[in-house]
Amino acid sequence: VEHVPPHARLYALVRLPPAVPDLALAQHLRDRYETLVVPGSLLEAPGCLRLGLHAPGPQLEQGLANISAAL
Repeated sequence: VEHVPPHARLYALVRLPPAVPDLALAQHLRDRYETLVVPGSLLEAPGCLRLGLHAPGPQLEQGLANISAAL
């Protein structure tokens, strides 16, 4: 994945590999890992996930580990 630096620092966009559909990955993360992200397709950024960076450190680290595992 590729990180797009956030402007407001509350959220970040993560660009997914071309073969990974953002909507399906977001649903899989929710269903399997209880990890919530916003699919970029809903934000005119298909192929990306929007991540909230405001979660406490351990929750953010677990969320990132869940995304890694899902990929």
